[in-house]
Amino acid sequence: MSERDDYPAGVPCWVEGLHRDPDAARDFYGALMGWEFEGSGGEPEYFVARLRGLDVAGLAPMPQSVTDVDGGWMTHVAVDSAAASADAATAAGGELVAGPMDVAPAGKLAVIADPGGAIFCAWEGELRLGAQVINEASA
Repeated sequence: MSERDDYPAGVPCWVEGLHRDPDAARDFYGALMGWEFEGSGGEPEYFVARLRGLDVAGLAPMPQSVTDVDGGWMTHVAVDSAAASADAATAAGGELVAGPMDVAPAGKLAVIADPGGAIFCAWEGELRLGAQVINEASA
């Protein structure tokens, strides 16, 4: 078992699947990985995947503004400040895709594209610092 409760800046800390059909994704990953899900109740609804009652990943609807893909996974990297990371990324030649934004009470994020177009999230955790289980089957 590999449980975590914090992440230093610069370390990948969370993954989330973005899907056109989050219900189908929940059915698929629940059966495949043995995950249980808890919904946010918000709009759009966000689901936290859990293993043994501990957070391992998120599932969310694909943003309407994204029209060229039906689904995919996004890696979040722990940072001290989503805003400062967004500034540093654009100064280094990257592009700010979205944010920085508050996703209370979990934290703040900025969606960033590197100069080659690869996208990731800079995650400033507050309530949710990252996955609580890592580096084991189904985590």
